[in-house]
Amino acid sequence: MSSPIRLMIYESYVFEKFGGEVRTILYLLKYLDRSRFTPLLVLPHKVEALNAEVNPDIRVEVIEPRQSLRAYGGALLKRGPLGRLRAVCDLILQSFDLNRFMRSRNIDAVYCCSLRAMLSIGLAARLCRRPVLFFVNGRLNNPVLDAMAFTLATRIVFQCGANRDDRYPVLRRIFRRKLGVVQSGVDLPIFRNLQTQSVSTESLGIDVTKVNIIVLGFLNPEKGVHLVIEALARLSGNLANVRLWIVGDQLTDDFSNYRKHLESLVTQRGMADNVRFTGYRTDALRLLSAMDVLVHPSLTEGMPRVVLEAMALGKPVIASRVGCSREVIRHGLNGLLVEPGDVEELAAALDRLLEDESLRSSLGKAAAETIANEYVVEDKVFELEQMLAGMVRSGERKTAEGGNVRYRRRV
Repeated sequence: MSSPIRLMIYESYVFEKFGGEVRTILYLLKYLDRSRFTPLLVLPHKVEALNAEVNPDIRVEVIEPRQSLRAYGGALLKRGPLGRLRAVCDLILQSFDLNRFMRSRNIDAVYCCSLRAMLSIGLAARLCRRPVLFFVNGRLNNPVLDAMAFTLATRIVFQCGANRDDRYPVLRRIFRRKLGVVQSGVDLPIFRNLQTQSVSTESLGIDVTKVNIIVLGFLNPEKGVHLVIEALARLSGNLANVRLWIVGDQLTDDFSNYRKHLESLVTQRGMADNVRFTGYRTDALRLLSAMDVLVHPSLTEGMPRVVLEAMALGKPVIASRVGCSREVIRHGLNGLLVEPGDVEELAAALDRLLEDESLRSSLGKAAAETIANEYVVEDKVFELEQMLAGMVRSGERKTAEGGNVRYRRRV
């Protein structure tokens, strides 16, 4: 029996507050077949909250990035020519650091799920001839950097066909043999447990006589939270029966003004009694399980995990027609879709659900069935395992044939 594949899971964008990207990695670590893979999680800095979530037998190591590479929120791209040149030089130097690290740990393959991580690890993996699976967790929108990532990656995996086909027809043709699709999934036992538990709405401050609507996620303009406030403001006749819960906070200081803008907008629209800002919540799923409707008004998206989670809990969802929501939600059957940025259409969808309790119930039931039948996380992790194992086998085969070797597996 061959030894397990030594898999390096490389994440360069992680904080004490978890987003969907980190949840994807946690699911992978939880369900990865340990008889086939030995995972090593590599982070840019120590994250106590993440360490607490990872199984103690999984090794976690820290490789701090060079100083100029420690900016987030697009700050690197906003620097002047000299700043960008320094970042490029540091990225090359960091690639040599990562190359030495990978060789010292006998890494066989690498998994990463952000463009930043792919660009950080891609050259290093090429230098030591190791395959890299780039799991595209968001929307690609930088032609130059995306072309670099496509070139460096061994496999490029999207979370839905719609996201894969949105952009770059030329790149897709050139790299068509690298492209694949593996949908995200949810950990069904977690959500079944939440549904069977008795949630104390009183302790959460929830008024069950109202229709409770939740927007859940990090606060930045692309998430479109302001659109929900504007849409509800157009439903003045129904506002007395509504409470909007805005759950989440900014991920970095770059977006700190957005929450202030939202709070100001609520005041301007006379909705202070209807809106609750909770900030980041570690019990967000418990709060979600007590809600009546989830609204996900993003202007751009990959696979919005919160949409899958709400549907798994049997909640009706209104989502923008972007990203993988276009495939998960079948409009009018298991949820409602609206055009991104269209306040009037969003207001109409909200009004429809506020007025029709039976519609909320039927959409929620169909949503739960969709997730149970099509989005089970164990199945998705198995698909990724097959891809990763195939990449390593392909490298071994090329070595044995003595052909154009791109990477070798260490023994």
